[in-house]
Amino acid sequence: MKHTFFKLALTAILALAMSLTISCNEPKCGGKEYNPETQFCRDNAAIDKCGGGEYDPAKQFCNSDNIYPKCGEANYNPMSQFCDTRENKLYGLVTLGTQTWMSENLNAKGGKCYNDVPANCDKYGMLYTWDDAKNVCPSEWRLPDDTDWTTLLNYIGGTTKAGIKLKAKDNPRASWAYHEKGKRTGNGTDDYGFSAFPGGYGSEGKFLKAEESALWWSSTKGDSKRANGKYVDISFDSDAAKWTNAHKEPQYSVRCIREKALNVKCGGKEYNPSTHYCHTDGSTYSCGYLPYNPATEFCNSGDGKAYPICEDAYDPTAQFCDTRDKKAYRYEAIGMLTWMFENLNYKTGTSWCYDGEEFNCKKYGRLYIWETAKKACPSGWRLPSRSEWNDLIQSGGNNNTEFIGQSGGYRVCEGDGNCSFSSSGEKGWWWTATAAGNEVKTWTISEGGKESESSDNPASGLSVRCVKDIEKK
Repeated sequence: MKHTFFKLALTAILALAMSLTISCNEPKCGGKEYNPETQFCRDNAAIDKCGGGEYDPAKQFCNSDNIYPKCGEANYNPMSQFCDTRENKLYGLVTLGTQTWMSENLNAKGGKCYNDVPANCDKYGMLYTWDDAKNVCPSEWRLPDDTDWTTLLNYIGGTTKAGIKLKAKDNPRASWAYHEKGKRTGNGTDDYGFSAFPGGYGSEGKFLKAEESALWWSSTKGDSKRANGKYVDISFDSDAAKWTNAHKEPQYSVRCIREKALNVKCGGKEYNPSTHYCHTDGSTYSCGYLPYNPATEFCNSGDGKAYPICEDAYDPTAQFCDTRDKKAYRYEAIGMLTWMFENLNYKTGTSWCYDGEEFNCKKYGRLYIWETAKKACPSGWRLPSRSEWNDLIQSGGNNNTEFIGQSGGYRVCEGDGNCSFSSSGEKGWWWTATAAGNEVKTWTISEGGKESESSDNPASGLSVRCVKDIEKK
């Protein structure tokens, strides 16, 4: 018996000693264990290896198992951006057929800013004389010649519609001017991501045509009569692009072209990352000449645009997907606003399902206190004001049976703290964004369509309809 006891005790001691030895031999980084096969230790921090290799995270970053130098202190996407290490500036890239272009005007030292204002260089890029333009592009890039420009214009269908296809859409950075007495915007469709901005030009100490024209140098000399430079011109009041000869002295914009297009492959085959997405299955996906990820988006054949996948299939021409919880909502433009035609059903803050039953949330949407309601709408949407509700009522938009089909009732608490739900299926109460003293303006609509305005305690639980402003075109 004693022999058996000592044998068991000895076995336990040996096992403990072995476990302590193994524990002591486990590699540690900053006092914590890590896996040296997949990680490395730097500055007491365990960092995942990049394609099996180590790197300096202060100067480098990992992207798709490849190590790249940082641009200053910034990481970036090397498939769609380029770092000009001369000044640590990032430029967008766009690959069109066999060519890779910068998708913005060059802003490197050696030129002038429009009106000599530095902020205009950030907006439009610098303006260069022809002689300066020939040598200003960074290493592995160059000023495009006539052949390069012709290849680009042919790729997008010729010069007749090249202007509108290359011009940027409405953009807070820089917009094209209106024409036809302000009735038509000069913005383009930017079909290929070239994003042409109207940087204007400089000549004899003056600066002209910002917001109206984009002019880019070609490295090809002009004809014998003017024996100078050639440039490509796009104007705010034309859909076309045209070739023009010019003296060398004016300052025009520069778009650099890569000496050799990126050799990018997906599933062993070359592809264009500006127009296609490389999925982990080795296939590429494009929607309307733009990449999309089939794991999170779907391509709508009706308009050739990609939209986020929701928990249920939906029609993006009449519904939108709240990407926070993947719920789709019907909407309709009424007056100057787009209204949700369903009550919001996003679980956040202080909110409830009617009677605490989840199926009522699906049927009527959630009931929110006012403070939660003000913040509950999806990005780009908001709680409508009292006057906006009044405009809706006056327009008769609320008489649409789809609009009033969600009479979610309300939740109210008495002075003794007793709370209850009431009137679902009979009336709907909706918050406005307008306060009225210690209360908040609300609207009530019955199943029969009769509406009334009132004020309620902000601690009550009412429905929410979100709105967003219609974009001006």
